[in-house]
Amino acid sequence: MKNSIRRAAIFALAASLILTTNRTTHAHAMLVSADPAPNSTVGVSPKQIKLVFSEELQAVGHSIALIDEKKTKIELGKPMLDPEDKAKKTLIAEVPTTLAAGSYTVEWKTLSTDGHTEKGSFKFTLAEMAEMTLKFAFKAGKEPVACGKEIKNLGARRTAAQIMDARLYISNIRLIGPGGEVPFELVPDGKWQTDRVALLDFEDGTGMCKETGNADLRDVIVGKAPAGKYTGIVFDVGIPFELNHADVAVEAAPLNIQALWWNWQTGYKFVRIDLATNSAPPNDKWFIHLGSTGCGKMEKGHSSDPHGMANKPPEKPCNNPNVVTIRLNRFDPSKDQIVADLAGLLTNVNIAQSTPKPAGCMSGVDDPDCRRLIPNFGLSLAKGQCVNGCRGQRFFRAEAAPKP
Repeated sequence: MKNSIRRAAIFALAASLILTTNRTTHAHAMLVSADPAPNSTVGVSPKQIKLVFSEELQAVGHSIALIDEKKTKIELGKPMLDPEDKAKKTLIAEVPTTLAAGSYTVEWKTLSTDGHTEKGSFKFTLAEMAEMTLKFAFKAGKEPVACGKEIKNLGARRTAAQIMDARLYISNIRLIGPGGEVPFELVPDGKWQTDRVALLDFEDGTGMCKETGNADLRDVIVGKAPAGKYTGIVFDVGIPFELNHADVAVEAAPLNIQALWWNWQTGYKFVRIDLATNSAPPNDKWFIHLGSTGCGKMEKGHSSDPHGMANKPPEKPCNNPNVVTIRLNRFDPSKDQIVADLAGLLTNVNIAQSTPKPAGCMSGVDDPDCRRLIPNFGLSLAKGQCVNGCRGQRFFRAEAAPKP
């Protein structure tokens, strides 16, 4: 009996050692993800090849090759561990040249810290880029909105009004195609758009728009995307945090407009729509200014402030970013336009009266005028973030564009 127990114990120990040895042997560095992703189609020539593995890698002993359709190797920078990955599982290699459209193969070989080497390969496609123009319109329901034109039946009290300003910033545009979302690359023009942010301007400086407006109009965004068929679009109404808290006095267009800027601390007004209503004073104005709030305390008396501002940019993201993400699943950029619908935005909002100083909604969490308006952007007033992906927004829709 004792011998049987002893033999069973020895067998169990041996099995444990074998299992442990096998686990150690197979703890190789396997490819987890990559950028460009395996079998993906990208529209922009990658600046680097990035490979993420399951195990820690040695500092040296790796190789990455990039091969085009003609079996020609593309010259790459020396493979190295990504200095931003403290776990030492990420390998990068710079791509110093701009690639031509076509199919590419990435071949890699790694050396993990346990001394084992692994190798593998995958393909990705760089598509031809096509220039596209996204068309926008500003309406109240079905009626176009313009300076000097009265808009009837707005909001909960069916109030009449005219616009005094109507401008907004768009960023982070993606088109939806058969393979999912692809970036829409903005074409900088020195006035209306940089490579990251575009301005739409629906006022022409006439009528009641004279005070803050200008004569120029802009209802398109120009960019590039891989040639193909698209059925939807995603974009942000707002400015990314790293750009939002710049100094308007020195920024390049379109981030140089004082009328669309609060201060360094709060940043820009992502949406500015100023209305003059037919109500008696002091309820004859109603403003919609959407932007980030909860960006920290203003610090007064900065000696390093060259422009005399009483604050400085925040170091951390704002508590309430108020960036709106719009998803339109039925949009063909070749046939359709995107409508910013003022009537939809003001659904259940009473613009016949407002809390004074200032009138209307300034994005504050404790502003009574924002309680019904902010949810119409699809945002939570308390948190300044999308609720359910901003699906409840009432501001934007897609419709067939007028024929030229």
